[in-house]
Amino acid sequence: MKTKKYLVLVATLVLACCVALLVGCGKGGNEPSGTDNTPAPANTTPTPTDTTPNYNTTITYQGKEYSFNLLTPGTITVATSPDFPPFDNLDGEAYVGFDMEIMNAVAAELGLQVKYTTVNFDAIITAVAAGAPADMAASGITISEERKQEVDFTSPYYSSNLAIIVTGDSSFKSAADLEGKKIGSQSGTTGQAWAEENIKGLESITFTTVPDGLNALKAGKVDAFVTDLPVAQNMVASSFSDCKIIQEIATGDEFGFAVNKANPELTAAISAALATLEQNGTLDKLETKWLSDYTSEA
Repeated sequence: MKTKKYLVLVATLVLACCVALLVGCGKGGNEPSGTDNTPAPANTTPTPTDTTPNYNTTITYQGKEYSFNLLTPGTITVATSPDFPPFDNLDGEAYVGFDMEIMNAVAAELGLQVKYTTVNFDAIITAVAAGAPADMAASGITISEERKQEVDFTSPYYSSNLAIIVTGDSSFKSAADLEGKKIGSQSGTTGQAWAEENIKGLESITFTTVPDGLNALKAGKVDAFVTDLPVAQNMVASSFSDCKIIQEIATGDEFGFAVNKANPELTAAISAALATLEQNGTLDKLETKWLSDYTSEA
């Protein structure tokens, strides 16, 4: 009897061990059981991003390296409003003027090409800030704190005053006579800003281009037109000889080239080239060529 009980006890222990082994193999095998069959969570750790700037144009100028992005590698695309002679104009399909010659000289200094594209002046800062359709702008643009919020500026290359134009038979003598009158200006310019800030009770009427505004002046749609002095002198000496300048306004506006804020080294390279052009006399020569006829006071 003892032997039989012993054998029964051994058999029971062996069976218990087999069950334990089977259970253990079930939890450790390829097919999970119970709550362990829930899919493992995906790896949510962010993949590191390469933030190294991918500049497509790198130049060395006077021993210093400059890297920047251009819409077309190796070519600066320049927005301009070619209705602002002697700064910016069209001769057939060719872009000509003081700004164009300076930009051509800058590009040559930097070993780059230059391409011009037409943008209305009141949209030119926005276009440069957006980075299309141009890398920068050259269009007789006054450097201002308001514009600096949207774009960067190179060092200044010219200083200008404003002027008031009226028809040749007008009795107006100065801005003091224009209170409550219709005053024209090119949209988005410092001429518009000055008129609206300084002529009391005016009705401000803006135009896309200076010629549009002067044609409106001749047609009696405005009483006076405000623009930069060299432009006023150029227009009165050529296409609008039946108009006259009654007042020069000493604002001392400084012109600079506007550049997209994402391209600080392009701004720096252009400013470096402008410094060279000033030192070697090129800027003076170009100013004499384009502006010598438009420097006398009204």
